[in-house]
Amino acid sequence: MPAGPDWGCNDCAPRAAWPCPDARAGLLKEFADDRIGLHLYLASAFVRACEDMPGVQAGLLLGRFIGWAR
Repeated sequence: MPAGPDWGCNDCAPRAAWPCPDARAGLLKEFADDRIGLHLYLASAFVRACEDMPGVQAGLLLGRFIGWAR
């Protein structure tokens, strides 16, 4: 799960940007039969991250949170 206003991964050391490769693999497994649900979950995280990180360009966050799941 992500943590803090920078959305870092709690399970990575050093803390990687969430969703890190392990988180992505876990999400793909968890939502294996529900791709729409995965995209809705990621879209929700993207919106919250935009609110938490207003100084980061939305396009960068879009790629980070949603772009990988195509």
